Amino acid sequence: MSQRQTYQSFVNMNKERHVTWFDYIYMIYHFEDIPDDLILSVIKITSPDLIKMDDILFLENLFTNDKYQDKLKQEQSKKNIQYWLNMVHLTGVFEFMSYDDVIKIGEKLVTAWNNKIKAEYDTYEFGKAHLLCDEDEEEVLITIHQYKENEAII
Repeated sequence: MSQRQTYQSFVNMNKERHVTWFDYIYMIYHFEDIPDDLILSVIKITSPDLIKMDDILFLENLFTNDKYQDKLKQEQSKKNIQYWLNMVHLTGVFEFMSYDDVIKIGEKLVTAWNNKIKAEYDTYEFGKAHLLCDEDEEEVLITIHQYKENEAII
């Protein structure tokens, strides 16, 4: 955990008033040296732009047409391509956090991404966000794919 001011410590220091997440963000930006675009990055992570290509969804920030075309030329299935091109290794991104906390972040991201998919496409036909957890290795990944619950992923 960071040695910097946490939300909970900020709340504890301000017990006499109702503290919101907006107050916390204001305080952090006011007193810490944080890049101006960090909050925009967080918004893009929680509500990513999506691309629909060949009836499958991709995270725009991770997608390149060259990679997609290369995978097609290698005769990989579109489902398989979608699965791997959308994968984000959350424990790598949040390596400073505990495994359990990264799972909590992943669960929130799955909910947010699926809400966005449902709002924009009114279906999960083109893909749905899924959290992948390996307890033994303490690895957490997230991806968008069309695989069904018990379908093999290769």
